[in-house]
Amino acid sequence: MAASHGGGDHTKCHTKCAARHIKCDSRPSGRDSRHNGCESRHIKCDSYPSGCETRQNMSSPHQISRHWWLHGLLCLILLTCRPVDARTLNSRSVRSLTEQLQLHSINWEDVPTETFVLVDSEFYVNHNTSHFNYTGYNSFEPFQSEMYRLQEKFPDFVTVEVIGKTHEGRDLLVMHINKNNSEDVVFLGSLVHAREWITGCVTMEIINKLLNGSPDNEEEADQIELLLNSFHFIIMPVYNPDGYEYTFTTNRLWRKNREPIPDYECKGTDVNRNFLYGYSPYNEEVDNATERGPCSDSYPGRRSLSTNEAKAIHRLMTKYKHNMRYYADWHSYGNDFVYSYGDTEQQPKNKDQLHRYGSNAIHILGNMTNQLWKTGTVANVIYKCRGIMVDHVHFYITPIAFTIEVGPEETNFRAPDSMVPTYTASQWSALLSNLLLLREELHSQEYQIEKTTNWRLTNMV
Repeated sequence: MAASHGGGDHTKCHTKCAARHIKCDSRPSGRDSRHNGCESRHIKCDSYPSGCETRQNMSSPHQISRHWWLHGLLCLILLTCRPVDARTLNSRSVRSLTEQLQLHSINWEDVPTETFVLVDSEFYVNHNTSHFNYTGYNSFEPFQSEMYRLQEKFPDFVTVEVIGKTHEGRDLLVMHINKNNSEDVVFLGSLVHAREWITGCVTMEIINKLLNGSPDNEEEADQIELLLNSFHFIIMPVYNPDGYEYTFTTNRLWRKNREPIPDYECKGTDVNRNFLYGYSPYNEEVDNATERGPCSDSYPGRRSLSTNEAKAIHRLMTKYKHNMRYYADWHSYGNDFVYSYGDTEQQPKNKDQLHRYGSNAIHILGNMTNQLWKTGTVANVIYKCRGIMVDHVHFYITPIAFTIEVGPEETNFRAPDSMVPTYTASQWSALLSNLLLLREELHSQEYQIEKTTNWRLTNMV
């Protein structure tokens, strides 16, 4: 499609493309669509758009296909069709884009992956292994180097452990922070789903706060010291290194790991459907998904604990199961603070205890983000699903286990880096408050009585 200018010059701004639509019996509505219950629409192009010279080069939305009108809209918002300087992609431009998508009844999931070379330009991602950006995004290697750097900086009580290898040979790293040889374990993790970049920022900020403190806040500094003297922290910022790295090199919206699937050309298992509790190779009715085959985003694997990642995490958790007191993993998006169960609407035996922690957290998160947060079970707040890590931990390891969905629906998986400080600060404050509550609970007379009769089991279904 060409656009006319001044002396009749024509500039081709768009490439002729044919949109391929996948028919499915029922398309998930609302938030369920973010996990690709139906396969998203794809764009097949003979050539890639080279760029728009000026705003006036844009054809009208009535003259071009729906998706390439969207590509033009991105050009208008970001002022370029080439990979964009992320300094121009702030929260304001993302909100503007979101409003335009909603105006034309287009979901983020329907936007072609090719178009998002504009939105997810890599240059604002730190790839420098000698530096970790705590206020933005980093690829996998800076995570590794920063964890080892902190081990060298705090050799007396920080240890980095390799608990396994991914299919592509990357280390599965956890950090132990244990200043007072505590037996009470707090286990924290993120990035089991590769595209959820914001979650790795959260866990690394937690590490940063625990080790470097809050020098400008004396009260918080004292609270951190109290926690360091009370708990053995085990933190795994990147559950899925192969998938995470793949989002920077090939596909920004990749979710699974990268292991091959026998007899199929597609790759990847959803590690967060591969855990033992509630695992099912085919559970369409539970996941509200139209397809759970090997090429789907939520493929659970041919058997439970078949992935290197799930096996390594399970082994480590089992080692500490008699001492683990609190578990949390971070996902995006939705602003939810949820707990077991995912496969049933049944409430856990310790629902009052879990709701107390959840209510405390969402009160803090709501105030700090000025957004609505929800708490409850996974099945009741989000959707039903099987083989998820939080259920596995709740049933086999510790009854106090949470999944936190970071970020509002408006930003989808693509929270701009300008939002990172707000999200990480609010998550840290909520965790700090919950762990102080946990410490009080562990030192209560009721806990001491229950501990003599196996506290972990008495709180489980």
